[in-house]
Amino acid sequence: MRRAVHAWRLLTEFGRYAVVNRAYWVIPLIILLLGVAGFIGVVQITVPFTLYALF
Repeated sequence: MRRAVHAWRLLTEFGRYAVVNRAYWVIPLIILLLGVAGFIGVVQITVPFTLYALF
């Protein structure tokens, strides 16, 4: 639970930074990085099953 709270605080801090410094490019960058991290997590779960089915 602590990890989720820390992650939420970190994301809100990035959001505040973007608004205060008018660095709005940070928000899409964070969304992109979260998407890539999620994709890597999903791929790591599914690749062993796919390889097992092929061989």
